[in-house]
Amino acid sequence: MTDNNDKLKQLYKKTMPEFKSRDEFYAYVADHSDVTISLKQAYKQMQDNLLPVFKAAKELCEYISGDDEYFLKTKNNLYQLYHMALVSRMINNINTNSGTVEEKKASLRLSEPHYRGMIYIKNGKKTRETTPFEKKQDKGFKDIFLKSNIGLSVYEDMMTTIYYGAFQNDVFSDVKEERIASVHGNFLNWQVAKNSHVLKVACEPFIRSKMAQMAQENGFDFSDRFRFYQASTLNIQAKINAFCDIKQTQFINQMQQQTQSEVKS
Repeated sequence: MTDNNDKLKQLYKKTMPEFKSRDEFYAYVADHSDVTISLKQAYKQMQDNLLPVFKAAKELCEYISGDDEYFLKTKNNLYQLYHMALVSRMINNINTNSGTVEEKKASLRLSEPHYRGMIYIKNGKKTRETTPFEKKQDKGFKDIFLKSNIGLSVYEDMMTTIYYGAFQNDVFSDVKEERIASVHGNFLNWQVAKNSHVLKVACEPFIRSKMAQMAQENGFDFSDRFRFYQASTLNIQAKINAFCDIKQTQFINQMQQQTQSEVKS
């Protein structure tokens, strides 16, 4: 029986159709329960779906940890990356299915994952989806992680909502100068990125880890909890600032190289 199953799997791999896009693959997965992927493939799918702000959050976590494979080290870390990718897809869907920039903004303001669902506004008309997974390709994206043997289970409402809310806070502000990101998930510049809610949420595990270290070194007293949290937050904020300064320098160097190349041509 095992030999027959192995032969079927090999035959399936040979007859598996080629896909023109990731979403075409995800739509296929939604209709085929036997599709599985490796941990390495899952990791790549997560990375490929990240919006720029979440890609920066991933790089920031790797920078702080000093480990390029930070998200592969534990299930919790991989779970964190999965939710960044999931929220990136939600935001991208809202932008794709909405109209003008102002309508995209309105859609992003109104949409709340898991509670009222996704809302798209185009030509002044609203379209509502009761869940983030009504579209076949989105269901397929979720399914490839739940069906593969990589240790992930169902998504968590709280983590999705926190990341989505952090993105909303980066996009919207009562003070125009405080806007941090565009509706499409691009930082306006690396200076304002230092105040990014997305980056800060991504760093929460490091803050908690630093708090635990301080408690161990100083002896834990419940009354010290807030002081430890403040000190840990300041420590991580300094690392966020340093990361953004590095990215700003890289951006300036890239622009200078591009200018020099244009002059030579």
